[in-house]
Amino acid sequence: MNASTDARQVDMREINRERQAQHDRLMARGRPTSKAPLPEPKTPWEAQARAERAYRIHGLRPPEPTFGEPLLQYRRRLVQPLMAHSDQWKRVSAWKLDSQSVGIAEAQCIADAIEKFEAPTGALRMEETRDDAGRTIRRFYGDPEETWGIFKQVPLYARFDFWNVGRGPNAPGVAKPVATLMSDGSTRAIRE
Repeated sequence: MNASTDARQVDMREINRERQAQHDRLMARGRPTSKAPLPEPKTPWEAQARAERAYRIHGLRPPEPTFGEPLLQYRRRLVQPLMAHSDQWKRVSAWKLDSQSVGIAEAQCIADAIEKFEAPTGALRMEETRDDAGRTIRRFYGDPEETWGIFKQVPLYARFDFWNVGRGPNAPGVAKPVATLMSDGSTRAIRE
């Protein structure tokens, strides 16, 4: 190897380190808290990092930027699947938006996708993240009653007529036990 090849490899390693550090900083910011347009991303990786959580919680991966793809085209491709989660943007094609509209749509669609996932309705959904120490954090969103309600036991009631107890054991209308109600809902006959 010559000196110019070594210099190029060192430069590429440094660029990759900078990209990874930038990606880590963007991921550390967390999710967008409002639907206000975010500052314009300078690289496709910034745009990808913004949409990472919205894609991940819906079980998807954000598309990778392709070599030579313009940033605006990548942002359109990135926001198009998220538009289905936004009531305001679901009937709009991302390919017809200009750069300013893409920024507005991007912020609103990401926030709407996250908001829809975190809504306390529907079956339980899990989001798995890692904290700074590398521990796995699992958060559940949705209605626990809808998920676990089908396993609840229906309450069973029995009616006994105790007003005729004083008339003898074989008198008509006297409550005479004929079976025992078990805890699992079944009955067991009483021996005489």
